[in-house]
Amino acid sequence: MWNVRFFETLSKYTKNNLEKEILRAYNECKLDLEKLKRKKLSKLNFNKNGNLIKRIFSTFSIMPSIRYTGAAKILHILNPNVFMMWDLQIRRAYFKINNNIRDPAKFYLKFLQKSKKIINAILKLVDEETLWIYHLEFIDKNFVKNFSFSETILKMLDECNYLKFNQNIDF
Repeated sequence: MWNVRFFETLSKYTKNNLEKEILRAYNECKLDLEKLKRKKLSKLNFNKNGNLIKRIFSTFSIMPSIRYTGAAKILHILNPNVFMMWDLQIRRAYFKINNNIRDPAKFYLKFLQKSKKIINAILKLVDEETLWIYHLEFIDKNFVKNFSFSETILKMLDECNYLKFNQNIDF
C-alpha cells in the first residue's frame, strides 16, 4: 500500500472512498491515458504531451484519498513506461520544497523532465536489457521467475531515488 502514513491519518469516509476516487479519476482520464499508451519517458516530447500529463496527474492528485504520492504510483501502474513514482522525500530532494506545493502537476512534470534526462544519460552508457540483467543480481529471482516480472528503467530509477532520499544510502 502506498503512502501508509498519510493514509492512516485519513477519515474513515475518505478511506472508504479510495476505490471510487481511483475509478472516477481513471474514467475522467481514460482517453488521455490512451494517448500515452505506447510512449516511453525517454522519448517523450514534453512540448506536445506536457499539458496532457499535468491534466492526468491533477485529476488523480486532487482526490482526497489519493493525493500526490498516490497519483504518481497509480499512474505508474497504469503506464510504467511514462509515469515515475515519487513521494515526499523524493519531491523534497528534487525540488528543495516544503509540504505546500502550489501547483503539484507542474512539479510532477518537472520531475518527469529531470527523470528523462537521468534515464537518457544512463541509456547512453548501457541499454535497458543489459541494465535489467545487471539489476537481477539484486532482486529475488524466484519472484521474477514465478510472476514473469520485469522492471522498467523508470522503476529502477525509482528504487535508486528511494534508497538515496528515504534510506540515505549513497551508491
